[in-house]
Amino acid sequence: MDELSAVGVTILIVHDFDIAGLSIAHWLWHDNERYRFKHRPRVIDLGLRLDDVNKMGLQSEEHIHRQRKDPTDKFLDWYDDEVTEEEADFLRGAYSPYKRWVGKRVELNAMTSRQFINWLEKKFKQVGVKKVVPDKKTLAVAWQRAVAIAKAREIIEEVKEEQPPVPMGLEKKVRDMLKRKPALSWDTALARIADKLS
Repeated sequence: MDELSAVGVTILIVHDFDIAGLSIAHWLWHDNERYRFKHRPRVIDLGLRLDDVNKMGLQSEEHIHRQRKDPTDKFLDWYDDEVTEEEADFLRGAYSPYKRWVGKRVELNAMTSRQFINWLEKKFKQVGVKKVVPDKKTLAVAWQRAVAIAKAREIIEEVKEEQPPVPMGLEKKVRDMLKRKPALSWDTALARIADKLS
């Protein structure tokens, strides 16, 4: 994150709505005892939040935190990365001496594919993500590559239409080559035979 931020790359984070997802996202752009950023992190958290869960009516699942301490206490220290009290209540749940804290979580896969795409596109729009059109130099290189690929596809289609007959004794030829060169896979051996016969 530090090195990418240093060269101007903005990192977008997507995560589940759970304590782990929020914590990982937070530490990807905040200093802690183990790491101090040399450059200001260019990170945008697009992760799933309770507001998204409620708007889409997403299914939650029980999540047990086997500890005495409130698992959401850490959020209180996050001065610039707010987790609302309502979100903390949802994630923390109730304390039970038997199960400890019985909270909830919602995974990204609670969404259908279409919901996920729509949700992600909306998040992109909110933070100003737009389609990239590269500079002239990059476009020129990409154009040359695109033309070469188009020509190669055309040649492949022409070759497919010809469909040469399968040579006599092909299996024996493959087996013989594999005896001489056992490290080859059968399809590599086949390709080498085809090169010789073409």
